[in-house]
Parts: sequence; C-alpha cells; structure tokens
Amino acid sequence: MRIQACFTLALVLADRPAEGQSTADARLVVTGHNPEGRAIVVSDDRPPNVMRFETLPGYEITSLWSTRSGEDGGLASGESVIGDGTLVPGPGGTHLLLFRLPSPSELAAATEMGSTPETILQEFRAKAPDLAASADLETGLHTTPTVDYVIVLTGSVLMALDDGAIVTLGPGDVVVQNGTAHAWYNGGEEGAVLAAVMVGGQP
Repeated sequence: MRIQACFTLALVLADRPAEGQSTADARLVVTGHNPEGRAIVVSDDRPPNVMRFETLPGYEITSLWSTRSGEDGGLASGESVIGDGTLVPGPGGTHLLLFRLPSPSELAAATEMGSTPETILQEFRAKAPDLAASADLETGLHTTPTVDYVIVLTGSVLMALDDGAIVTLGPGDVVVQNGTAHAWYNGGEEGAVLAAVMVGGQP
C-alpha cells in the first residue's frame, strides 16, 4: 500500500530528569494519508538518527525530519531523508532537529578526559562536516545560510552573537536566527534541550 506523505510531526520528551534527558527520548509521530485520502499514523517511534560525540559527552544532535526543495513535505515512505551526517539544508530545504547542550559537570568530565576545542572540532568535522565548516574555532560562533526557528524545551540557554550580546533563554522562549553568527551555551546546572527548524536560503 502506497502512503502519500503529507506529514505532521508530534514530539514528546520523556518525563525524565533534565540531567539525564536525551534527545533520543523524544517520541516522533508522523502522519500521512492512505490511498483513500484519510489521515493515518505512518510511524510512531523514537528518532532513528541520533548523533553523539565522544569528545563532548552529553552533546547530542537528533535529526527528526527534513525535506529538499520542491518536495511536498516528506517522502512516500514517511521517513526522514537525513541520515548521512548532513545537517544544513540546501536552498528551499528544511530540517527539524533537537539538540542537547551538556551540563557543567559533563563539560568538566570532557576536560578531564583530555578533550580540547581542536579535538571536539575534529570529531564534528568527521560526523557533521557541513555544520563544522560554518564554525569559527577561536570564537565558537557559527553561521549557516538558513533561517532557524529555535525553541528552548528544557534548561537555561545563553545565546551569544558576534557583537558581544548575550541573551538568556528559558523553556518556551523562541529565537528566529536570520543567518547570523551565533553560539549556544548552557546557562544552568543541568543539560538543556532545544528544538530547531532550519530553512535553507541562498548561500
């Protein structure tokens, strides 16, 4: 049976302490249409694409759904097209993801195990080359040719911009990132989780 993909996504993070909460705990519900045009649940499962980093324990990027330019919102199979390490959508494409910022104790553990900005960036280049290419090692800022709709789900988050501004964000706060240089930092004592929709623009 062929399923026409006109997708809707629902996300629910499991009720766990923020320190232990993982983006992989999200429940991803995808809807579509059957051949008769009636709405159905295409899939109801955990996200299949979770990116973790050995050099930065507690940092995670979970790909939930993406579209390429010209698509109608998804694939007939109801599956995400992300899975090859590509995070930044091309012009006209979109990408829905979750990312987790490590807690101070997790960052301290990374330092104790010998992680440095250089080794962290090296792992980023191997696992997420397009995002790593947008990062400035000296400042920690990165810039992508996208408009990003970012929502803080849990924890306290600091957004830094290249003019020196620091904005403190909490659960429910929303940022529209208009292709600007920025960096995300954990401003609390526990891990922080954010959701983002990246919309590809012209480079």
